[in-house]
Amino acid sequence: MKKASSALSTDTKVEKNKNSAWKVPLSAYGAGFLFFIISGLLFVFTGIPGIEKDMILISFSLSEPEAESVALVADFNDWNPVASQMTKINGIWEIKVKLKKGQVYTYNFVINGREWITDPYSLLNVDDGFGGKSSILKL
Repeated sequence: MKKASSALSTDTKVEKNKNSAWKVPLSAYGAGFLFFIISGLLFVFTGIPGIEKDMILISFSLSEPEAESVALVADFNDWNPVASQMTKINGIWEIKVKLKKGQVYTYNFVINGREWITDPYSLLNVDDGFGGKSSILKL
């Protein structure tokens, strides 16, 4: 096994745990990073503490069995029809997205790259400013 210090700065305190893995404390490289060296391989885990607990996984779905493609467009992906392509499973298009709790989001579906529609199951819609509607999601 390679020594952990070979991949880390010399002033970093490293610890070897009972599973023969080297661990570098978060303070060594700033909050939100955790490094492990196991059998000579470096694993880096990133994230900002406290952010994940404020997030919720939301599943969007749309029944459009004849569609060739469906995308989720929203304020959280800059209305980009390429950013959130949905996956077709038995005629139902689905995607899961992590969103922050306590926020209000506006979204639509884009069918075959051309037709923008609201979510047929959304109870709240708003004028999109272009003569159409967008669906509202309150978390």
